[in-house]
Amino acid sequence: MSLPNKSIQPSFLLKYIQPQELYQKYKKGYFNRPIPVKAKIVLDAVSKMISRQNGATLIEFVKSNQSQMDQFLKTNKVMGGRCDYCKQDFQTEAIGYPIAYECQHVITPHGIYDINHLFWTEGCHCDYACCLAYVKNFNIHQDFLLHDVEILLRFMYKLDTNTDDILLPAKDFRLLHNPLTLDEWRHKNTQYVRTNHVTKIPIQVTYMKQHV
Repeated sequence: MSLPNKSIQPSFLLKYIQPQELYQKYKKGYFNRPIPVKAKIVLDAVSKMISRQNGATLIEFVKSNQSQMDQFLKTNKVMGGRCDYCKQDFQTEAIGYPIAYECQHVITPHGIYDINHLFWTEGCHCDYACCLAYVKNFNIHQDFLLHDVEILLRFMYKLDTNTDDILLPAKDFRLLHNPLTLDEWRHKNTQYVRTNHVTKIPIQVTYMKQHV
């Protein structure tokens, strides 16, 4: 490699790149040196240590829903809890809103083609209706990572229940216990739509009588 004639202008220049410096490194064999082996960085799942010039700062990481994960690893289900929406305790299988989905195509040991639908869920709800109401009322769609959560939830409901019924959200949690009982609140054939009644109230202004 020889340095090109200085009178010939290159067709383009790379920003912050010095051709003379690169040429000197080339002559010294810099680019032919053995690639140094770098030590692997080991990350602890619980905590990380960030070193600084004036000491070290310990950043601790904690995981949510650890009890639910432990239960799922043992039984492949999460049973019971307190609903995030209606705040009622329940003993049935917990329903969470899905934030990720994967479809796996597998061949069983018996040579049968099968499909596994995997949903990664978050939250704890007593049924699909409460889960959908939570999604709609607490605006988790504003998180760009969760913009498809309602679509995934309805898809998961259809696969899980094997029905074509339309999933409806639970009633407003403000109606529970006052004025509705739990049975009335859970009744699927009734819905309560918030109204926008307009009442026009005239304003009264007091005038003080004065003699002029």
